[in-house]
Amino acid sequence: MDGREQKEFEVIKDLFGHVRSDQELKDHTRRYIAAERRRRSSHSMVRKVATAFAILLVLIMTGQWTILKATASVQIDGRHSLELGVNRFDQVVSVKGLNEEGQELANTLSLRFQSCTAALNEILKQEEIQAVLSNCEELNITVICPENAQWERLCTGMQACAKEYRNLRCYQADAEEAKAAGEAGLSCGKYRAYLELKELDPSVTPEELQGLTMREIRDRIASLQSGIAPEKTHRQHRWRK
Repeated sequence: MDGREQKEFEVIKDLFGHVRSDQELKDHTRRYIAAERRRRSSHSMVRKVATAFAILLVLIMTGQWTILKATASVQIDGRHSLELGVNRFDQVVSVKGLNEEGQELANTLSLRFQSCTAALNEILKQEEIQAVLSNCEELNITVICPENAQWERLCTGMQACAKEYRNLRCYQADAEEAKAAGEAGLSCGKYRAYLELKELDPSVTPEELQGLTMREIRDRIASLQSGIAPEKTHRQHRWRK
């Protein structure tokens, strides 16, 4: 190879060397862009997952609060007095006794998240309650609810249960009556009986009735009514329509 051919060879070698270098640069650039896209995609996915988890957590917490929050209550007054807290789905979320006997009974019951009607049916099947009903003692059920639609649903269920028992009475109480009963330290059923008794004996106080059963209060009313005109002996509270 003479000198001219050697120069041409060197020129061609340099030319292809530059081409290879440019190709390596392109390959490196493509690899960098691909890696950057993967990194950004990974970060974006993390952000999306974190956002979705936060939304889910809020929904769970909000839903749980809705499920656990009582929007109505049902008071059962008798020898064993109970109060059921009911959520907006008409499910029982709390059970507490309103007197010592009621609390003892509440401790034996497992009613949470049952429908209110199912819970009442289970309560009425208890031996303690059956003994009261079979002894012709009065059992009062009071529905306290500010929302008409839910009040109607609960009342329908309570009335269906009450039809099977002669001495089981159902009532409705508004917020004002419930507040007055609470301030007097009485359940709504006892508060109504207190007002009835107070008409016959103005000296009676709520404190006197707090430790009495509905049967004992009714006996006091009956003893005072013996000399009163018949039309005043059968005051009844009706369901709100």
